[in-house]
Amino acid sequence: MPSIQSLSRKSSGALRIRPSVVVRAATTLIVALSCVSLMQKTAPLQERNLLEKPLMKAMSIYDQSTPYIAPVQSDRKLGVLVGIFTADMKNDREYRARHRRLFTLWNDPRVCSLADFQKRSVAKRDSCEVIFTFVVGANPRGPPEWIEQDDDDNGKRMENPILLPPSLDSKFTSSDLDKKDVTRLNICENMNEGKSQTWFKYGYLIAQDYPEISYVMKLDADSILHLHEFFHFAYRHLPPPPHSNNAYVGALRDKAYWPLKKGITPKDREELEGFFGADFEGVHLYLAGQCYILSINLARVVMKESKVLDEKKIRLAENPPKIKRNYTSYLEGHEDHDIAAMVFHSLEPVHLITVGRKQRFWEHPVKGEPRWRRIWHREVARMEGRPFENKLYSTESSYEEVTGLQIDVTA
Repeated sequence: MPSIQSLSRKSSGALRIRPSVVVRAATTLIVALSCVSLMQKTAPLQERNLLEKPLMKAMSIYDQSTPYIAPVQSDRKLGVLVGIFTADMKNDREYRARHRRLFTLWNDPRVCSLADFQKRSVAKRDSCEVIFTFVVGANPRGPPEWIEQDDDDNGKRMENPILLPPSLDSKFTSSDLDKKDVTRLNICENMNEGKSQTWFKYGYLIAQDYPEISYVMKLDADSILHLHEFFHFAYRHLPPPPHSNNAYVGALRDKAYWPLKKGITPKDREELEGFFGADFEGVHLYLAGQCYILSINLARVVMKESKVLDEKKIRLAENPPKIKRNYTSYLEGHEDHDIAAMVFHSLEPVHLITVGRKQRFWEHPVKGEPRWRRIWHREVARMEGRPFENKLYSTESSYEEVTGLQIDVTA
């Protein structure tokens, strides 16, 4: 049995601590105390940084994209004819006033009305790159669409011109529809019965007289164009002639989600969808009507195709005739769908440029006053060079600023 003295020696040996351990522990304690002291000193600064929101520059999505590579080299400029679809209604009168206020605020020399553009000399027309007009059906006794097939008359036949003759009274209740920035089509006002086809027919005819125009846009009255963002998009993705053909640009939609109409069976739909089933393996896409763009040659395709569809009267009814329709698409009575059905009948491959939410250069729908006021205050701040909602919105949108290239005006 061990003695008490030996136990004491073993216990004291177990409690003995080596000097190196003491040094490491002391060092760790000093470092920890230093960190606590530093955190106490910097805590007010960190709290202040969390509360302060730094001023950010609102950058276009294209500012952070891959470096720009010019699709073509051309001495031609951008030329887009913008048709703002409107009607003789109270709400639309307010929408027109909003568009006019923005165009006046921006005061951009690249923007002009169609009437102003047509009055200019050839040398001065080139500076207009966005050519806008409000589009209205002005003949209450007219047909819903103007789709005469003759190309040579340029829509100016005296007995049936594409524009309302001055001799006919449009009887508008809104006096602003008599302004020069309004295009008065010789059709009755309608939404889905042919106004869009007529507009693209007119756009094509205008482009024959004014080759500076290479694209035609359809814009809803309650859509607001973001002008500077549009120039960023257009300079990158809408090449000038002769490389502007076959472009179809807008927000993508899928018809697969449409429900079957009353009286239409799956077999009926398969027959009606014969063209898309044969040429596109059953994929049926179209672009939303709020804003989309056609190249001039596709505007001509719509003009030609609308005549064919009108002659055959291919429209859905409660009991459609049991015929094979693989030779064509059909009209649904929704203008965005119907225009797409015509576009995809082009004999050339269609260059579909899909614009997602992050790339949108327009805002839709802008109906109520709160959303409109926000847009207005943002654009005023942009033009004055001051922040809006803690962001700076730039007006830098020239061709040179967007692409880093120069247009050779001497060519």
